[in-house]
Amino acid sequence: MGTVVEPYKIEELVIEINRLSKLIENNGTGMYRNISNLIQDTNAQYSESYVRQNTY
Repeated sequence: MGTVVEPYKIEELVIEINRLSKLIENNGTGMYRNISNLIQDTNAQYSESYVRQNTY
């Protein structure tokens, strides 16, 4: 018994994996940006040194 591979299915999988990879990459970048903004906002709103020390 052999395995039958349909090339177009492989191509579809590659396209979908590439799409998901970009989606994950963009979400990671967006999360990093949001967290950085939150830290900057926190530092701007609180002058207490213990708050500022705990956000770095």
